[in-house]
Formats: sequence, C-alpha cells, structure tokens
Amino acid sequence: RAGFDTVDAFIDYSLTVHNRRKSRAGRALQHHATAVFQREGLRFTAQATTERNHKPDFLFPGEAEYRNPAYPQSSLTVLAAKSTCKERWRQILAEADRLPVKRLLTRDLFLTAPTLDEMARQGVVVVLPVPDRATYTAPLLDRMLSLTEFVEMVRHQQAT
Repeated sequence: RAGFDTVDAFIDYSLTVHNRRKSRAGRALQHHATAVFQREGLRFTAQATTERNHKPDFLFPGEAEYRNPAYPQSSLTVLAAKSTCKERWRQILAEADRLPVKRLLTRDLFLTAPTLDEMARQGVVVVLPVPDRATYTAPLLDRMLSLTEFVEMVRHQQAT
C-alpha cells in the first residue's frame, strides 16, 4: 500500500513472492507423490540422508537398504521431485552416489530434446504424470517414464 522506494525494492519483493510460490508447488508435488506411493503400497523413505548429508526426495525401498552395502544396487531407486526443471535438475546428480541412474518426477511441460539429451548423458530419467504426457511428442515421450510406469518398475523391484 505504501509503494516501493525503488525499482530494485519492487523487484526484490516480487522475487521473494515468486520463489515462495515455486517452493509451495514443489512441496505439493512431493506430497502428492507420497500419497500415490503410499496408496500403491510401495516402501520408501522421504527425505532420506545420503552421502555428504544430501536429502533426496525419495529412496526406494528406504534409507536403511541404501546404507547397507550388501543390499543389491539393482533393487534401489532414487527419485527427485521438482515441479519445474530448468537448470535445477543438476542438483539431483549428487544426491545418491551409489546409484548411477537418478529419476526426476516433474510437471515441467517445456523440456526440450537437447535438455533430455543432457539429462540422459548425466544418468537422469524424467518421470511425468500421465496427464502431462499429452504435451509432448512421441519421440520425447519414448525417453521418459510415466508415473504409472515408474510405480510398476518400483513394485517389480520390491517384489524380488
């Protein structure tokens, strides 16, 4: 109501509001994913602690199994959740050193072939909710998992 003394003050304020909104969207995505995984009966740890105190959003089947060197790597999965990717997808690369492949659940509707190429080179597989897949063409979809496919993959891992 009082206005802003400078343009910089206005920009600082608007960035604060914008970042709060993005943070809430990210937390909402994590909460929705948690509800799906619980409904599907999957075992997982949310916000587990891995190397160098990193906290991936989800470890399947859990933190104890991840920390057990005798537990087969092929039965472990890490999943990050980011409502949008931009360059922030790179943050997940250090979250679980034991696993060369990281999966990233996102609602980002603007991933490009070059971005997916770079993600693949870094061992990142994108997971999209089924409704969001309608915005992508078949060649790009072939390089992603649906959330349904991801759940089935984890269910299969946990059954063995």
